[in-house]
Amino acid sequence: MPLPPCMPNYRLGALVGSACDTLNPVPPVDTLYTIKIYPVPANDVLNIELPTKTQRVAIVVYNAMGVVVHRYAASPLLTTKLKIRTASYARGVYHLKISTESGDYFRKFTIE
Repeated sequence: MPLPPCMPNYRLGALVGSACDTLNPVPPVDTLYTIKIYPVPANDVLNIELPTKTQRVAIVVYNAMGVVVHRYAASPLLTTKLKIRTASYARGVYHLKISTESGDYFRKFTIE
């Protein structure tokens, strides 16, 4: 009984043109790691540092239940550093969505 074309047979290798020789490139994620948020855990202020000035930025803070706690939008952004006052936030885990023209980025932070 012959094996299906994508059945791994390492002696023969992948059949050219089958699903076994297809590559799915992963887009670079370097921008995600150049967006800095500090201090974590935060108390009164959360600082967000973007890698470059951008024409459009929207920031949404969600609590652990998915409820929007804070929205911020600026266009164009004149600085790479933003501050969000977190003194009124309850202790816990929050999620941050940062939207720029290059894409959406998600980060997590905590409040003590």
